[in-house]
Amino acid sequence: MKQLLTLLLSLVLFDCTKKEGQGVASDAIVTDAAKSIQTDSSNSKPAELKKEVTRFSDPDSYTSLDSYLVDANPDTADSQTINKSCAILVSPTKEQIERMEKEYGEDFYTIADDNTFYQANAMEVLDSLDIKTVMADQKRYLKLMDRKKDWTLDIRQNGAPGWNLILFSLGKRPKVVSAININNDLIMEYFYDEIN
Repeated sequence: MKQLLTLLLSLVLFDCTKKEGQGVASDAIVTDAAKSIQTDSSNSKPAELKKEVTRFSDPDSYTSLDSYLVDANPDTADSQTINKSCAILVSPTKEQIERMEKEYGEDFYTIADDNTFYQANAMEVLDSLDIKTVMADQKRYLKLMDRKKDWTLDIRQNGAPGWNLILFSLGKRPKVVSAININNDLIMEYFYDEIN
């Protein structure tokens, strides 16, 4: 519930900072813009990211776990460790927000409102199915620790979307999904063993 209030507060904050007379972007523009947001925010980059190479070249890459996986063992000060089954909500850092405001101008506020709305809806679905949610820290890396395997994800790399949702169930490969696509069936399919 605290996380839902945080998301709703973010929505209100973004609404309050809008200027009067702002145009409204279509859903297609919002979706495309959200996918193309550049979010590089760290100096501790894997070699391919130092060259400003993006792993996000097509729409499918935004929900491909392989686009986020890195072999690096990041500094613990720049990573968040999660070792329990949950849904992880990723929101942009202050630096990412500033960059998006410059890049998208007034459209940024529509993008932010839409993403916050979809994350809040996703949280309601997850909560209704008793799936715990965790807010990603403002850190660059997520280290997902399973009983048998660990995954290190670079969630703030060049080209990664500012808003994201990652499903993590012990014993399963993590799954990156768009909050707009969250529904009971998708959650039941992924977390099936935990709900039964």
